[in-house]
Amino acid sequence: MEIETPLPDGVATLKAQLVAERAARQAAEQHLHTKREGCERLKHLLQELRRALYGRRSERIDAN
Repeated sequence: MEIETPLPDGVATLKAQLVAERAARQAAEQHLHTKREGCERLKHLLQELRRALYGRRSERIDAN
């Protein structure tokens, strides 16, 4: 839960605050994107390791 802070009255101050918020959001989105790419890379690596250990046959889904 975020604590609300009162907004400043000056237009220039509001614009600066908006620019800072946008920059923070963009940085957070970039960080999330980087984390997702890392996760996908690890999933792929795990898939390759399983294939190396057990072969393709173990990847088949059981019909039951």
